[in-house]
Amino acid sequence: MSEERQRSLSTSGEALYLVLGLDKTCSPDDIKKSYRKLALKYHPDKNPENPDATDKFKELNNAHSVLSDTSKRNIYDSYGSLGLYVAQQFGEENVNAYFMLSSWWAKAVTSAAASAAASTVVVGGANPSARWARNQTPTCPLRTWRSRSEQTRRQMPTTFP
Repeated sequence: MSEERQRSLSTSGEALYLVLGLDKTCSPDDIKKSYRKLALKYHPDKNPENPDATDKFKELNNAHSVLSDTSKRNIYDSYGSLGLYVAQQFGEENVNAYFMLSSWWAKAVTSAAASAAASTVVVGGANPSARWARNQTPTCPLRTWRSRSEQTRRQMPTTFP
């Protein structure tokens, strides 16, 4: 995004339709007709003295490129310009997964899992033998077994407090 003209990413998905003067229920033929009409009106070669015409023409091209592609249009209708940004960064096939994982319930599940993992790390406290035993057997399925060479490097404490 350019520094001189930053816009906040919307989730409503209506601005591109307004640029072309249409509503969300329009057909692909309506998009094409409106684009051609406005492109002829604001083309930079027809308006060399008007610097705003080039900006308007760029907006028209952007709106037409998004709304004429069915997958981009579906993403824009569902998630707005934020959805298009996510599609550009992560791919169009990953947009639904991104918004599902950023929903409130997914955040609640991951924070609960993180707090459960944090509580298992604290088990044993400052007791070195408890830490050694904890490192030998994983307490949750996400932890991996330590390599055999790493296990042999560790020394089991000889005295227990």
